[in-house]
Amino acid sequence: MLADAPATTHWEDLADLAACDEVGSVVAGVRWVDAGRVLTSGGLTSGIHLALHLVARTHSVELALRTARQLDLDWSPDPAR
Repeated sequence: MLADAPATTHWEDLADLAACDEVGSVVAGVRWVDAGRVLTSGGLTSGIHLALHLVARTHSVELALRTARQLDLDWSPDPAR
């Protein structure tokens, strides 16, 4: 499923992901990667950032920002750390 798609994972596991033949490319230094149908995140709390990205993608950035505020979470539509 990731053969042609970029992906990320927890920073400690990036080398293991890169060694996997079924991954298109590994992206470091981001909280999430949105490759269309496949989305990956860089760890447990990065999954929250990815979920807010999905809120922005399916509804609006404004709703994602309001939701992040309710969570008391600094969130940005930019996946870079």
